[in-house]
Amino acid sequence: MRIRLVSAVNIALPFLLALLPQAPQGAKAQDRFLSPPVENDAAMIAKINGAIERGERYLLESQGKRGSWQNEERGARIGYTELALYALASTAEELAPPPPPDAKSAKPRGAKPAPPPRGAEIAAAIERGIGYVKENPYPQTYALSLLLLALDAKSSPRWERSRLAAMPADQRARYSYPRKLTNAEELWIEETTAELLQHRFKGLWSYEKNPGVGDVSNTQFALLGLRAANRCGAVIEPAVWHETLEYFLKYQDDDGPEVAFDIPKPPPPGAPSKLLEVLGVRAQARSWGYSFAKGGGSPSGKLAKPGRMDRVPVAGFTFGASGTHTSIGIASLQIARDELSRALDKKNVAAIRDAFRASTAKIDAGIRDGLGWLAAHWNLETDPGGGFPFYYLYSIERVGALLGERWIAGHDWYREGAEILLRRQLGNGAWPSDLGESVAMGAPDVVTTSFALLFLRKATMPGVITPSIR
Repeated sequence: MRIRLVSAVNIALPFLLALLPQAPQGAKAQDRFLSPPVENDAAMIAKINGAIERGERYLLESQGKRGSWQNEERGARIGYTELALYALASTAEELAPPPPPDAKSAKPRGAKPAPPPRGAEIAAAIERGIGYVKENPYPQTYALSLLLLALDAKSSPRWERSRLAAMPADQRARYSYPRKLTNAEELWIEETTAELLQHRFKGLWSYEKNPGVGDVSNTQFALLGLRAANRCGAVIEPAVWHETLEYFLKYQDDDGPEVAFDIPKPPPPGAPSKLLEVLGVRAQARSWGYSFAKGGGSPSGKLAKPGRMDRVPVAGFTFGASGTHTSIGIASLQIARDELSRALDKKNVAAIRDAFRASTAKIDAGIRDGLGWLAAHWNLETDPGGGFPFYYLYSIERVGALLGERWIAGHDWYREGAEILLRRQLGNGAWPSDLGESVAMGAPDVVTTSFALLFLRKATMPGVITPSIR
């Protein structure tokens, strides 16, 4: 494959990046874009699947007799159980690509696919965990959202995420999300969704009902949970998505330093040429803050320095710009845009529709400039400006999945993150917490292990990128 370097304006990319002229770099600097994806690297897949199996084994062995995790049945309920349930419920997909439906080796029509390794044991653990949650409900935003994600993942068809990721955007937009839910589960999802909506305040969510405050971390999980509930048949009003969209547009930094990064533009399907275009992107590095505030530019006023997660533990918390907050902003813009588009197809509210149409360019610029911030501070070994490296990795996974991109700000995010997680896994299968996560979460091995598994499994449902609103 040959590489062609281009400077481009108004080239249609999946997430509608506004591309500005950039001086071409040498071809050697672009060789990384020709490297095969992890899915084509058998040795890497074997290592990752082995790490996943050990991590899942740790979660299985850590589950309490009544079905909870991290001693929740003997101590305070925090939501660890719902997080572990979601991590295990996302296990049905192997990292290797799904077999094509028309493959010669395909099983006869109607035959059930072979269950993944440990499938029966994992299914039993999920049922015990769900039983514990039913008996011991925990009505806080994280737990409610993760419960909806777990119920959705548990009821979804195998290979759904992988096949959706391979679909063009218009086909994903028409996808109906078949779910196998009992009447009791449908009612549980409706009740959980209604409770979660009561935690909303001015486009954000906080921990409790009718909060009067909000933060972007609770909000991102609420959006993911509502998105999952929608896939299971719950109805979310357009105003919910629009209010959150308006929040993230309003509270992103107004400006920031100019940054540049490259992204590849593969040839269209069926094109005779195997020419790979490399597009130069210019953006402003703009982040978000924790709650009703701008991000404030770069952490500590300067670019993040590279470090190693296993050598330089990160402690502390920031209310300003960080890798986690920036990833949350990008993902939240994309979720709100996708889901608002779907909601308006079902219930057309003229005022919201018109405002949504008018904000298209702002949404694209917000995503582009958020990616610019990540490019300027790229370092998956730690959370730039923050103290939650495993949460940050999982936040990066959501950005990649929702934008449908292998490359984030010019980086092969999944390979880089997987290499870090392979290096950091403990002998018992868990992933250890850095100090910041330990202070915030108490005994966090279940938390960090769940985040690592969700990253390695690529657990986030692919986004439906919306180039325009009809």
